[in-house]
Amino acid sequence: MLDVLQMDSTPGASGRATQGLALALAAVFGAWAGSIDLRSEELASYVLVVLAGTFLIAALFPRNAWGASLLVAACVPFAHVYAGMTAMVLPAGAPLASTILAFIPSFLGAAAGVLLRRVFEVLY
Repeated sequence: MLDVLQMDSTPGASGRATQGLALALAAVFGAWAGSIDLRSEELASYVLVVLAGTFLIAALFPRNAWGASLLVAACVPFAHVYAGMTAMVLPAGAPLASTILAFIPSFLGAAAGVLLRRVFEVLY
């Protein structure tokens, strides 16, 4: 398990496992953020999930930070498309265009996570 969490993964089976784990975590955080956005009128709740999720993924897997960040952020508009296709009534009535703003906290969280990982590498 500790081999998967190493920073410089070789391009082999270990690298694919690391990338798969990062993307699986991103899908979980993205689905969670999308479901919160569909059920809540507050913006801060899903932004916090996106920010914290991408920060955690980027701190654990810095090589896969940007791909995971894109996946987490893309799940929020996808949830709205899914809600529109299933005729789900949204509590806030937020338009699909405003969900694109989920990419901002996603990239900020990924950048902060990678930065924290680099600082810990230098210090320890």
